[in-house]
Amino acid sequence: MSNAMECGVRKLMFTKHRTPNTETRTPLWLRLDARLTMVSVAMLILLGCGPANRGSVVGVVSVEGEPVESGTIRFTRVDREGPSFGTKIENGNYEIRAAEGPTVGTYYVTISGRRATGKMIPVDGTENLTYPETVRVVPESYETGNQLEREIKAGKNELDFDLEKNPQKKPRGSR
Repeated sequence: MSNAMECGVRKLMFTKHRTPNTETRTPLWLRLDARLTMVSVAMLILLGCGPANRGSVVGVVSVEGEPVESGTIRFTRVDREGPSFGTKIENGNYEIRAAEGPTVGTYYVTISGRRATGKMIPVDGTENLTYPETVRVVPESYETGNQLEREIKAGKNELDFDLEKNPQKKPRGSR
């Protein structure tokens, strides 16, 4: 390698830092490492620490022991601060991962569910189109948002719901 080329490579690999009495050289990898560390710290500050204050929620939803075939479950904060979280119920099971899950706190839980009857219903105004008939299996009172109340903690929360067909209405705010 020629002297000129070798000199150019050294200039890329090291940066001179002069102080009144000394001259030092900082390797390129060390300069890049310091920049990467600063960018990483800034990202953590801007994005927060992730799902530390969130909980995953998994469980089974049934009505008097019979799993809900399909439906939805939704968690809404009692204090109405922040967003609601929900997911589908399939064959009685539901799961919300911590990354998308509720933050720590107390929530009203609303549940809706339906079951296919096996009958096909014609679409109005058509001759050939049909859709499967479904019936409500979760009583309407569980869809109002104040019948069920649960506490969500950080980490994994296993919340099973075995609902009654004829529940007693619960006054708002009681547990």
